[in-house]
Amino acid sequence: MAHIFFQLGSQADISEEELYSTFNVETEILSGFAFGELPKQKVKKKFDELGGIMRAGVVLGEEKNFEGVQQGIIEHATRNATEGKKMKIGIFIGSNQGWKKFGIGLQKAIKLASKGDEYSDESKFSVRIVNRDAKNLDSYAVHKEKLLEKGNAEYVCIPLPTGWAWGISIGVQKAFDFAARDMKKPIRDMKVGMIPPKLARIMINMTRDESGNLPAKIYDPFCGMGTVLLEGMSLGLKVAGSDIAKRMVEATKKNTKWYFDYEERTSRLAMSSEEKAERDTRFKQLGKEQRDDKFNEFSVDEDY
Repeated sequence: MAHIFFQLGSQADISEEELYSTFNVETEILSGFAFGELPKQKVKKKFDELGGIMRAGVVLGEEKNFEGVQQGIIEHATRNATEGKKMKIGIFIGSNQGWKKFGIGLQKAIKLASKGDEYSDESKFSVRIVNRDAKNLDSYAVHKEKLLEKGNAEYVCIPLPTGWAWGISIGVQKAFDFAARDMKKPIRDMKVGMIPPKLARIMINMTRDESGNLPAKIYDPFCGMGTVLLEGMSLGLKVAGSDIAKRMVEATKKNTKWYFDYEERTSRLAMSSEEKAERDTRFKQLGKEQRDDKFNEFSVDEDY
């Protein structure tokens, strides 16, 4: 078991409920983060299934002041740097004062420490801090710079009532994937209103059983543009839907068919071998029947 932190989304109460449904664990909420005891590998495996959690990681220490955090991060980076390879580091400060008060000093301290001391080369390591413009990294930058891979790190510093907690990220939300499914689908209609993809994902996660398992199939009786069903498909679930308006059903059909083509085009881009294998498995779960639109039960309850 590890002491895990989760950065909650803008609707913290809903994000907390999603965590409980997914992991069946009680958490303590502090400074916009949830803390709980969970197996690290279980969190890593399920993280990309979440919709309301921005990042998750392992708490490596708690300190009374930021100087202690700074020293802890430097020692961890020194131990985990790979010889002959430049270590890329990202810094996330979970405080309103953030980078202005803490981040810049931490960045300078890491760079200074990487040069080692004047008497020995043993503590030297090559490092690049990837933060720019004195601010936290967005999710795209974290994944582009491969900060979650071995030999790199995103260090997260969280203010507590009694000091600071600090740790290392093991999952950061791929916000760009949610945005792509929302913005690139062929049929969109702002006039009828659309549920945000992240909220749709949270709703699906709240249907998990007591063991944290998702249902094999979901049904949306008000499918609209198909947002809930697209998120279900992205989780490898079989889906079915209906709507009172025929044009909504047709929109959902087009959007779900587009999703298969889009996923196949992008599944091999900028992904690790582990992610590729996971996505291939997910698509196999959907099966040929659903690809051919024979399984999807899209129907019109009553036309206008």
